[in-house]
Amino acid sequence: MQPFNRWLSIVVASILFVTLSGCNTDLYFPPDQLLVEQAAKTAHELATQIGYTEQNHLIEVDICTYGCAYLIYFTTSEDVASFDERLSLSTPDRWVQSAFESNELGSDLGDNPTIRKTYLAKNTGNQGKFLLANGINVAQKPFEFPAPLIVSWILLTEEPTNATYIRFYPIKNAKEQYTFGGEQITENIIAVRIEHNRLR
Repeated sequence: MQPFNRWLSIVVASILFVTLSGCNTDLYFPPDQLLVEQAAKTAHELATQIGYTEQNHLIEVDICTYGCAYLIYFTTSEDVASFDERLSLSTPDRWVQSAFESNELGSDLGDNPTIRKTYLAKNTGNQGKFLLANGINVAQKPFEFPAPLIVSWILLTEEPTNATYIRFYPIKNAKEQYTFGGEQITENIIAVRIEHNRLR
């Protein structure tokens, strides 16, 4: 009985080690194409309402980690206060604002092997474009810089739906120099994030 217990403890410890070492099984399950397209449509409608144009476009991509979300990133000359005021005037929806420190921007837009990125056919030109801060890929070196402040709004709805977020990244006056796809970013960044389920 004792050898069996030892074998069982080794198996359990191995499973726990693999889980804690960052094995992300979601990387092997692609998102449902129809859900991606529906989320993209919703993201475009909302992004257009709050200032997205072809001229300030950065990237749009579907990202899967432990869940999936369609994201549209674009730049803005606005600050948090003016954007918050315009958001309340641009949409009839109820939004709740919060703020937190995170390297989310670098993680999502950097060369990050721990997330799965899917591009719709019209966006395949965005593949291979990554965010750098002072020439450093923050996705793979997250502790090179202190986590910046992010201002976030979540849409409140009466019916249970997939979460809808707007993220504001106030990097315009940051000490770091941000580039995306080799182009310098001189304004703040906004992301529209529409979460959705995935193919299983």
